Amino acid sequence: PESVVFDSQRDVLYVSSIRGSANAQDGDGFLSRVSADGEMLDAEWVTGLDGPKGLALDGDRLFVADIDELVEVNVATGEITNRYPAEGAMFLNDVALDASGSVFVTDTQTHRIHQLVDGQMEVWMEGESVQSPNGITFVDGLMLLAAADSASDDSGTARYVRQVDPTTQQLSMMATTAPEGSLDAIEADGRGGYFVSYWAEARVMHTSPDAEATVIAEETEGTADLDYVADREM
Repeated sequence: PESVVFDSQRDVLYVSSIRGSANAQDGDGFLSRVSADGEMLDAEWVTGLDGPKGLALDGDRLFVADIDELVEVNVATGEITNRYPAEGAMFLNDVALDASGSVFVTDTQTHRIHQLVDGQMEVWMEGESVQSPNGITFVDGLMLLAAADSASDDSGTARYVRQVDPTTQQLSMMATTAPEGSLDAIEADGRGGYFVSYWAEARVMHTSPDAEATVIAEETEGTADLDYVADREM
């Protein structure tokens, strides 16, 4: 499993599972439906995917990053309704929607952010400034990017979260209490802090504006994408 997103309308979780190599176009990937209590409802709810990773929900539409295309699923029927190829993409990773409903997708290997525009995937931003983007989310109108590799500011202090003004594409490093590592996902806690996951270090941490980051989960390997449901503290 790579990613999870909660559907409050239906009280279920959608989970993407790669099954095999993360970038193999083998058709073995699938999505599952899981109850909010952790009961498996439909293990292979949607099939015919390759290496499905990040998920984002917009009403009845579930968007899935799948190596080199964005896949749209109708959650009411469980059917794939659209596939949006992203030219030149190699490792589409996380998906997020801004306040207007625009869909953005990170491509970690090509250092790009794609946007879905009028049914077509377009490169929205690219280059060293967004190097190795993995997790993506929007908070207070700003795009936040969690980097899959290290970056440092002029003082030599590690910074792994970049923030982008979507209007100007001006980018800056965001100071966090998250320690050095290979960030995967980032989600806001609604109180000024964030949950961040680390792939290689296999942990999830919570950052706070007025305290050091704390470890809230440790696994054996591969801690990937996450979701946070504020009204349930889940």
